Amino acid sequence: PALMKSGETVKLLAPGQNLTRHVALILEAAAWLGLTGGMLQRAGIAPASTAGITVLVTAAAAAAFAWWAPGLLPALMVLVVGFGSGQRFLLGLGLLSLAAFLSGYYYNLEATLLVKSIVLGASGGVMLLLRFALSRSGGTPHA
Repeated sequence: PALMKSGETVKLLAPGQNLTRHVALILEAAAWLGLTGGMLQRAGIAPASTAGITVLVTAAAAAAFAWWAPGLLPALMVLVVGFGSGQRFLLGLGLLSLAAFLSGYYYNLEATLLVKSIVLGASGGVMLLLRFALSRSGGTPHA
């Protein structure tokens, strides 16, 4: 994605179009959803179960929020792989990259404060709703 977001590929497009950004975000979302499905399968959770559907909906919501916050999904992928494999180095690298993304996103001048607050508020609201739905469904202990 970083190669596709570089200025060299954008020069090939007409002014005002940023097709490579959209393609990169779609590829990131596909990799994120594939990783989520693989982690569900590794944990032995059926995708059609309540816990599986909740995890997939949460992953899709994170992918949707990444449209306005590019860089979120790669940081989350490193974090999830580190957590799932039990490797502390990858887990630390994922936390570090997530912190770097959040600080970079905070100081990004291309997005207005209104857009940033909407993304943060909506993502918090979605997380609260998913937490409520998971607690009401009597989620499994490993979910």
